[in-house]
Amino acid sequence: MVFSDRSIFPRLSRWVMQAEGLTGRSRPADRDRATTARRAMAAPRKRSACEPAEPAEPAPDSVIRLGRDLVDARVDVWLRCVPADARLEQEVAEVSRTLAGRARRTFRMFGKVCTMRRRQAFYALDTAAAPEYRFSGTAVAAEPDMPPLVRRCIGFANQRYGGGFNAALCNLYEDGTDYISQHADDEPAHAPGSPVLTFSFGAERRMLFTAKPSTATAMQQRRTSVALPHGSCLAMRGKDFQRCFLHGVPKAAAATAARLSVTVRKF
Repeated sequence: MVFSDRSIFPRLSRWVMQAEGLTGRSRPADRDRATTARRAMAAPRKRSACEPAEPAEPAPDSVIRLGRDLVDARVDVWLRCVPADARLEQEVAEVSRTLAGRARRTFRMFGKVCTMRRRQAFYALDTAAAPEYRFSGTAVAAEPDMPPLVRRCIGFANQRYGGGFNAALCNLYEDGTDYISQHADDEPAHAPGSPVLTFSFGAERRMLFTAKPSTATAMQQRRTSVALPHGSCLAMRGKDFQRCFLHGVPKAAAATAARLSVTVRKF
């Protein structure tokens, strides 16, 4: 057979090469297979029934939203943030003995000298960054010799809430007659909008939250009370928390034992 059109030979060659997959041009079926392969590589691998599941990120036992609408204020409650073992009891006893030997501080309120119904100590990882803690016209100097319990609490805060926590205020409530009145942790030395975490050890007490008079309409509930059992942590979160809400630990006639709180902050 004789072909008069020589241009047919290049076309025949291209058809043969394309059929054998030897050219750079891909057929539709090839493109579909390549797309499927890329999607399979990008998709997360399915875990077989025999493989152990990856551990879930720890989450609070409960989250209480205090603000309504656009008010950013909530409370995270961790019931078992520190394992209750012999080591914990020894560390709590060590800090409690230290605070029990401290004198109760005085402060001025409405022109009168008042005595605090708790004993205090302030610890900082870097005393240059947080040399003292000022509130209600009182200054508590930072102590560099930080107890192991306080280090553990700061470590928990940095692990769960993004780092930067570097100091803690410890309060010893010797029984139910000791208390702290409603207040806001809005000291200018704090990092703006940073969470404040309160760790509780010993007798169970309750923390009461109320809205500031100027922001009462922002409150989901007029009053919210949260239990603070032994070994628990309560985190006050949200950029509007200290601006809109007050918190305190009221007297509790039923509490006959001591409670130690470690309040971790970011300076």
